[in-house]
Amino acid sequence: GLLSGGGADKQRFDFYASSVQQDLFEHLSENKEIRKNRYSVIVHLWVNSSGKVKNIKLIKPSGIANLDGALRGVLAQIDRVNSAPPEGMPQPIRLRITSRI
Repeated sequence: GLLSGGGADKQRFDFYASSVQQDLFEHLSENKEIRKNRYSVIVHLWVNSSGKVKNIKLIKPSGIANLDGALRGVLAQIDRVNSAPPEGMPQPIRLRITSRI
């Protein structure tokens, strides 16, 4: 689920956040340790105007130490998301990422 703010641009922001959420999920799913676990985490993401990741933090971890370590490791390697954010996108972008096991 998305955890974004309101306002006139909410639909654009939600669409972008959903796209980024899927992008992050795909990155995480490439890791075997992550892929084999059930989890739901909250991530805060900051991106610049071209979609380059400025900062990414695991705000609400899964509580499983080795899984959280793997999540942090993969998140730290993501340097760009699939597209640039819409103008005025509130940041951090707050995303809930849940496994599909």
